[in-house]
Amino acid sequence: MATDGYFSMVKIIVDLLLWAIWPCTISAYAQLSPGALAKAHAHLEGLSNCTQCHELGQHIDNMKCLACHTEIRLRINDKRGFHATVRDSNCITCHSDHNGRAFEMIHWPNGEMGDFNHDLTGFSLQGEKHQAAQCRDCHQSKNVRSGDILENKKKSLDHTFLGIDSACESCHSDVHNGQFEQTCAVCHDVNEWKVDIKFTHDQARFRLEGKHVSVGCEKCHAKEIISNDPLVSFVRFKPVAFDGCETCHEDVHKGRFEQSCDQCHSSTGWFKSDRRDFDHTLTRFPLVGKHHTISCALCHGQNEKIMRPAFGLCSDCHTDVHLGQFANRLDGGRCDVCHSESGFLPARFDLSMHQNGRFPLAGAHQSVPCMMCHKKNDMDVTQFEWPQEGFLCTDCHNTPHGNQFREQIVQDGCDGCHLVSSWQVVTLDHNATRFPLIGKHQQAKCEQCHKVENIQGFVGRRYVPLSMACEDCHADPHRGQFVRGDITACARCHIEDSWSPKKFNHNRDARFSLEGAHERVDCALCHKVISVDEMPRDRQYKPLDMICASCHGDQN
Repeated sequence: MATDGYFSMVKIIVDLLLWAIWPCTISAYAQLSPGALAKAHAHLEGLSNCTQCHELGQHIDNMKCLACHTEIRLRINDKRGFHATVRDSNCITCHSDHNGRAFEMIHWPNGEMGDFNHDLTGFSLQGEKHQAAQCRDCHQSKNVRSGDILENKKKSLDHTFLGIDSACESCHSDVHNGQFEQTCAVCHDVNEWKVDIKFTHDQARFRLEGKHVSVGCEKCHAKEIISNDPLVSFVRFKPVAFDGCETCHEDVHKGRFEQSCDQCHSSTGWFKSDRRDFDHTLTRFPLVGKHHTISCALCHGQNEKIMRPAFGLCSDCHTDVHLGQFANRLDGGRCDVCHSESGFLPARFDLSMHQNGRFPLAGAHQSVPCMMCHKKNDMDVTQFEWPQEGFLCTDCHNTPHGNQFREQIVQDGCDGCHLVSSWQVVTLDHNATRFPLIGKHQQAKCEQCHKVENIQGFVGRRYVPLSMACEDCHADPHRGQFVRGDITACARCHIEDSWSPKKFNHNRDARFSLEGAHERVDCALCHKVISVDEMPRDRQYKPLDMICASCHGDQN
C-alpha cells in the first residue's frame, strides 16, 4: 500500500509539473513523443493523455485498452471470437501506435490481410466461395448484426471486423422469404449453392415419380413478386397445391371421362396410355407398322375438336411431300403404291419401275442416289421435286466448258463426247476436228494445249476456237530468224514426228551450198551461239557472211 501511495504522490507531482511547464514545452513534445497517433486515437494526442494508455514506468497494460474497447472485452469474457483465443497476448503485439495518422493499427501476418488465419475467429472458411472471398466482401456495414457494435457511434461500421454472425443470413439474404424454418445447411452446401446437392423431393409431401422427376423446378414453383419498385421476388416452394392431376394439368378431354386420369395415364408419360385397357384394333383404324409406335397425341391432339380424326386417306394426317405430282396417276396417287406403314423410306419404287418411266436409268445413272436428281424444295425441305422436263444433261449437270459447245449440246447433248457410264470417258475423235493429231502430238496431254483461261467471265479450259499455228503453242528457239511476214514457217524444216529439221536441205534451202569438206563440218562450228546486250541467245543461222575469211581467218 505504501508503494501504491508513493506512486500516486509521484503521479500528482508529475501532473502538476507538466501543467506548470506546459506553455514552455509545446515544442519539446515532439521530442518526447515517439510519433503522432493513428487517426482512431487522435483524440488522445497530448502529454496530459499519455496515462490513459500508458502506466508510468511500465509497458502498456491490456486492461487500459479494454477499458475503452468494451466490445473486445465482452467477447473475451464470453470466450468467443478471435481475441478470446489470444487473450494472454499483449494488445500492442498486433496493434501498435505513434506511427502517424494514416497508420493501419493492425499487424497482419506477412503484412497481408488475406494471410490472416480465419480459423482463430471460430468461423472456418469452408468451401471455395468463402475461401476466394475478399475480407471486405463480408466485413462491411450492411452485414453487421451485433447490437453493441451497431450502437457504438464511435465505430466505423465499414472499418470494424466485429459484429458479423456466423449464420448464413448474416451475409446472405433469405431468398425464400421465410418459407423455411430450418437452417440453410439442411438443403445447401458451402461448396455449391444449388439445392440438388443435398435436397431430395422425398423430404417433401409430394414425391416425384416418372416424368415429374425431369420437370424443371420452376414449372411447379413459380416466382411471386413482393415489390415492383424495386423489383423483389421469391420462388414459392410451399404451400403448393397437389390434390389431383388437374391442379397442374389441363383436362384435355374437357370432362368427357368420369374416371380419374391414372386409369389411362401414368406419371411415366401423359400420352402412354395403359394398353392393357385399350386395344386400338377394336377401332376402325388398327395400328400397323409405325402407327403402332407413335404418340396418341399426334393423331388425337390435345383438344376436343380433333378427338376423332379422319383416316380414309394418308393425306388426312400426312402432308403430301410430292406437292400433288402423283394426283393424276391411274391409281389415284395412293401413297401405298410406293410406301408402306413400316416406314416412309425405303420406298417401294424400285429400278424396274423407273425404267418404265420417261427417263430410263442407264450407265452411271443407276448408281446415283434418288436425292441427287429429285432435290428438296427450297421453300419446304420436307417436299421433293421432279427434275426438269427436258431431261437434258445440262438440266442436272453443270457443264465445265461454259458456252464453248452450246450449239452441239442443244442439238446432240453431251453424248457426242461423253458416255453415261462415266463422265471421264471421252469418245471424241480428235482427227475429225480441224487439227488432226499427228506424230508427237498424239503423245501430248490434252491440258498442254487446252489451258485454263478466262473465257468471257467463265474460267475453264479453252477448247474452241483454238489457234493451230506452231508458235502459239511452241516457243521459237530461233528467236524470229525464220519469220516470214507474221508466220514462223516451222513446217518448212520440221515434221510432227521429231523436232529435228529432217525436211531442211542446206544445198536447196540455204544460200550456201555444202560442198567438199564442208559436208562433214558440224553445224555448230559455223552456227555459233551469240549474245545480244550481254545476254546469250540461240545460234545464229541467218544472216551469215559467206566469205571464207569470216570462218577460216586470214591465212597469209
